[in-house]
Amino acid sequence: MDVSVDTNVLIHLYKAQSKELLFSSFDKVYAYEYIIDTELSNNDKNVYCQVEKDIDNGKIIKVTNGFLVDKGIKELFEENYREFKILFAGDRGEAYGIALACAIGIEAFVSDDTKYGGPVETLVKQLIDDVIPFTFYELLFMKYLKSDIDCNMFNTEFDKISGTMSNPMKFRMKINWILNRYHKDRGTQRDVGWLSDFCNEYNIDLRHKIADLVTYLKKL
Repeated sequence: MDVSVDTNVLIHLYKAQSKELLFSSFDKVYAYEYIIDTELSNNDKNVYCQVEKDIDNGKIIKVTNGFLVDKGIKELFEENYREFKILFAGDRGEAYGIALACAIGIEAFVSDDTKYGGPVETLVKQLIDDVIPFTFYELLFMKYLKSDIDCNMFNTEFDKISGTMSNPMKFRMKINWILNRYHKDRGTQRDVGWLSDFCNEYNIDLRHKIADLVTYLKKL
């Protein structure tokens, strides 16, 4: 699965020295040039320099307007951008990131913007077709399901990344959000189906892993 990224998740993962979470979760990582050269450059010069190095070594694919023109999808990209910019109350980075995913056919979009009406909520509600959203803590959740990390490591890594934010997130609250999103009776058919396929691919006993996570949460 390939992914398009938002500015905020790059800042949080790089500042927490957890960028490998992004690279290990997806086959290819794409970022539109505006997100790198304008938003990231203006918001965090140190992370910008690190990301530029990873662009140079091929870990991140920076998509330019020239690339979109060459592929014959610049007009489609701009149409999507104009529509999504209105949907996201003028947030250009979010609109560009999702417009890129739609235009190129990238399956996923990663953002830490979980506010009401933001990109994660909008994509969870499937108000935009063909792009599935993830947050950094859902990427950690995938690692937990695969037994790459245990509950304590999940919590520790969550707190490390969340600690780079001006308003850190709460582990229990976000895990409850995950459990609700992928619950067979409350989640969308797309999300429940995606998680089922993920668990089948990695031979995961989802019920057992969720039970262990819930037990851990009760002890906090």
